[in-house]
Amino acid sequence: MCAPFAAAAAVASIAGTAYSVVQTQKNANAQAKVLNAQAAKQREQIYQQKSSQADERNRLAQEERARLRAASAESGLTGVSISDMLNNVDFKNSQDLAAIDRADANELDNSNSTLQSRLNSIQQPDWIAAGLQIARTGAVAYDQANPSSGYVPPYAQDKLSYDYLKFTG
Repeated sequence: MCAPFAAAAAVASIAGTAYSVVQTQKNANAQAKVLNAQAAKQREQIYQQKSSQADERNRLAQEERARLRAASAESGLTGVSISDMLNNVDFKNSQDLAAIDRADANELDNSNSTLQSRLNSIQQPDWIAAGLQIARTGAVAYDQANPSSGYVPPYAQDKLSYDYLKFTG
């Protein structure tokens, strides 16, 4: 008579544990999806910022080259000295662009580290604990359904009963 109730309780417990684990996994996946979307948006902002900074620096270099050419045309300066000044502008521009690239790379690294940290903090389901809980529930249900099959641990096999262990232990 107890066997059907024990089996029903075991099925309910197993179903509850499985449902809990699946829901935890769904929540973790949803949180990861949101975090990845936020990180993608942040990366896009970083790339746009880098692009606008690089465009601004290139515009300034172009203006400086135009100013130098106009000044050399007005003064009649030609040859190596104007070429050196133009090369200096190009060199400074390339240094500034490299600095923008380094800053962008550092910002992306920081963003990725933050993302990874947040992803690691998401609660994931404990599949091992769930499996052990299901196995324990099954074992308890089996013991309740088959009381005559009672397992006697090795330390109690030479004793008369479990009551002996309760009072002497």
